[in-house]
Amino acid sequence: MLPIVSEESEIHLHEGSLKGQDLNRFLNIDMPGTFLFDMKSDAMSDAAIYKGDVVVCRRDIIPSPHDIVVAVHQGRFVMRIWRNDPVPSLVTAAGDEIIDLRFNPACHIIGVVVGIMRRLRQGM
Repeated sequence: MLPIVSEESEIHLHEGSLKGQDLNRFLNIDMPGTFLFDMKSDAMSDAAIYKGDVVVCRRDIIPSPHDIVVAVHQGRFVMRIWRNDPVPSLVTAAGDEIIDLRFNPACHIIGVVVGIMRRLRQGM
């Protein structure tokens, strides 16, 4: 079946069901190193991750510069952008808070963000 596409469209719509689509496989939710959590703040709103989003993380991925990561810092979970230049650090999306990892040995990364899920309608 051919997709329904208009010249102005940014997305392609397909008639019928999407056979073979598996949300677990797409988001790697059923992998042993995967965990989900609810975002409780807007600290990463400049990266389009908002309070109330469900964030999908993987423990088995080594972070690369500019990856969004989840870390434990001062006894709480934080989500920040991993930077390695000029020094290893974790930064909010707005860049207004920097955790210099050279001076925070107790801060450690526990996962790399690989996806988000967002509810568009409340009460569903």
